[in-house]
Amino acid sequence: MTASVLAVTGSMVDDVINPEKKRVAPLEVATDGEWIWPRDLSYYVREYGVALPTEFVDHIRRARWTSPQLSHEQLAELTDRLWEEIHGESPEL
Repeated sequence: MTASVLAVTGSMVDDVINPEKKRVAPLEVATDGEWIWPRDLSYYVREYGVALPTEFVDHIRRARWTSPQLSHEQLAELTDRLWEEIHGESPEL
């Protein structure tokens, strides 16, 4: 499933299950506007059979394994909402 990138660092992450495996995926966060997940999630599903929450699997099945490409404005709005949820206030600019 392709998704919009909510956050990107330009760095790579190492495998947290097997520390000998280095640089397995980009350090990024993806979203479809409803769900948010680390971009290395698919690596763990593929390599280790990590189970995903049923609600997430049902959601992506209903979307037929596709994700809308969110606009910059939609991503900014989502970022602001997340900030408010975490910090209890709007981000200061």
